[in-house]
Amino acid sequence: SPKDLSIIFDEIASYCKEYKLIIVHERIFGSESMHMLITDIRKESYEKNGIDCRSSFTYVNAVCVKNEGLAGVHIQAISTDKYNISSINGLDGNIVGIKWSNPDCDFLSLHSVHSNNFDASLYDQTKEVFYNISKLLGREGINFKNVCRTWIYLDHILSQYDDFNKGRNEVFKEFGLITSMDSESDYEKINLPASTGIEGGNIYGASCIIDVSVIKPKTDKINIYNESGVLQNSAFRYGSAFSRSMVVEDKTNNTKLLYLSGTASINKTGDSVFIDDIQGQIKTTFDTIDKLLKNNNLTLSNICEGTVFLKSPAYIDCYINYCRKHNLSDMPFIVVVADVCRDNLLFEIDATCVSNLDY
Repeated sequence: SPKDLSIIFDEIASYCKEYKLIIVHERIFGSESMHMLITDIRKESYEKNGIDCRSSFTYVNAVCVKNEGLAGVHIQAISTDKYNISSINGLDGNIVGIKWSNPDCDFLSLHSVHSNNFDASLYDQTKEVFYNISKLLGREGINFKNVCRTWIYLDHILSQYDDFNKGRNEVFKEFGLITSMDSESDYEKINLPASTGIEGGNIYGASCIIDVSVIKPKTDKINIYNESGVLQNSAFRYGSAFSRSMVVEDKTNNTKLLYLSGTASINKTGDSVFIDDIQGQIKTTFDTIDKLLKNNNLTLSNICEGTVFLKSPAYIDCYINYCRKHNLSDMPFIVVVADVCRDNLLFEIDATCVSNLDY
């Protein structure tokens, strides 16, 4: 209801106001039919509380598990006292993101970058959107190799994913992110962004939209590397150009940030497992994530935000029961209904983890 929406966005705004925070990345998951109402109430709540919304935000047309409305909001906010902050204008002149810097690092986030050639094929739109991202980064003196994380929402992923992968792979080769694989170990060393590729509509009419997170170290106090984990290998072994996760170590603050890519019931050889078994897929996904995190001295309790994607709303009870059984009911997950990149995958999770949740 409008009252509930106001409560949610008032809470976000009052928290940011109290702690002197500026929002640098915001993703809203809500019903397509509720887009205008949700965004109007958001604007009213933020303005009422004096929140500086210099960045844009991403609205993902998401299917809610039960009723139409708001599934949830992911917020990344930073202290205005600790960083130099500037807004990023998109190619059309509208604000599309924010850049913030400290002595050790430049950070940048972009929202809903997309192709404007809506009649083009997904393959061509994919190439254009990555070229657009590269142009925006180049204006800030940043290379695409500094992209740590992408969130990619395709409006019809099951029919689009192959063409999307072809376009992304071609552009990443041009950018120098993908080189020849001379040995098996090269697949695990390849430096690609962590990523989510999932079904999600958008308000623009584009075949896909992409959110981007960039971290560019300026000193050796920041160390960034990819991590495939224990139960899976590099996704590029079967043609998907992303890392299972990207890890950012901040030696100044003794803090570790881990961007976990969309993770589903896929084994080391890249095969989907537990076909038609939602309980098996949920368990496999959580086991895979748990072992990947433990490889970096993290646990599920270090997850500070994430999204659960269910192929069918009928699976919600299986998910809730699993969480109750394993004391995971308080996990900070937004739950939506969406197709994953393969028709036989019923469940996926993406997440962000921090070793010190007070950081």
